[in-house]
Amino acid sequence: MDNSSTTTADSWSTPLPVVAATGLGGIALLAAGWLSALDPGGRVLLTVAAAVLLVYAALGARVRPRLAVEGTELVLGGIRGTRRIPRGQIVSIVVTRTVRIVSRSTLLEIDFLDDAGGEHMRVLSRWDLGTAPDAVLDRLDELGFVPPKEYLPPQEH
Repeated sequence: MDNSSTTTADSWSTPLPVVAATGLGGIALLAAGWLSALDPGGRVLLTVAAAVLLVYAALGARVRPRLAVEGTELVLGGIRGTRRIPRGQIVSIVVTRTVRIVSRSTLLEIDFLDDAGGEHMRVLSRWDLGTAPDAVLDRLDELGFVPPKEYLPPQEH
């Protein structure tokens, strides 16, 4: 499948309503922390929790989109700006699932090479993408960004 002339502008990022709700939650915790004058320990904990929520909200608002397709490149948004990855430098794109005692996580892992040949990995969660990583993987596969998986036979020791 040759998608070298892809002109779609598919992009994924944290939904703005979620970012706004996170920011409002941070403001509410900050207010509650400063209004709890009788409990200094509670004030500290609420203030720290508020700071964490406000940082998450700021990052969600600042780093948009987290992942986008522009022509024949993937565009990865990050704190230090965007990184453009040509299709030929993508090593693999996979979805990984982990199950812990009480939690499950699904992540989209993008392995790619930089211009000097160094390998890098970017890991994006549902929070980053605003949708299920499986759906993003399927769309990237439709657009021809997912390289075929190579079969490596088991090595004998």
